Amino acid sequence: MTKRISVLFLALICVGTLFYRLGSHGLTEPDESRCGSIAYEMLNAGHWLVPHLYGQSHFNKPPLLYWITMVAYRIGGINEWMTRLASVLAAQETLWLTWSLAKRLSDEPTA
Repeated sequence: MTKRISVLFLALICVGTLFYRLGSHGLTEPDESRCGSIAYEMLNAGHWLVPHLYGQSHFNKPPLLYWITMVAYRIGGINEWMTRLASVLAAQETLWLTWSLAKRLSDEPTA
């Protein structure tokens, strides 16, 4: 039981750290605002397959990031918090996968 509590505690620390002040400041250049603009344009135009920036196709990143951001915009509105949500969820998933891999390769206390 103690192991599960410590894992839960670490997970809560990770979530708290990643979500702390998520929407407290404006988007920084160039990546955050570009990804947010692409998702915004895709949402307004209704183009879910081809990412667009300023009316031109933009294939620099996989569209999954834009899709998640578009869904976040639909759910929570268009703001800094929702623009950063996809990146924070990806970081959280990366931490979880790293812990799972470490647990498989060794043991839970080491992970």
